[in-house]
Amino acid sequence: MYPNPNRGTFALLVPECCVTEETEVNDLNGKVIKFESYSVAEIISDLKLQDIDNGILLVNVKCKNGEIYTNRIIISK
Repeated sequence: MYPNPNRGTFALLVPECCVTEETEVNDLNGKVIKFESYSVAEIISDLKLQDIDNGILLVNVKCKNGEIYTNRIIISK
């Protein structure tokens, strides 16, 4: 993911072997901030978070083959 830290907009790179099925952004308490589901393969997805406070968020990417990638991002406005 880049840039990190960011102001709520970032690009998400996934391995070529991962056909992205869905992305989920959670705060550290597990609350879902954003959820997106995809019907086509995406290598890079731009995610934009609206009205988000500063802090650390977890981004989970689920691939159609069942693999899940998790990374942290820092929101700093």
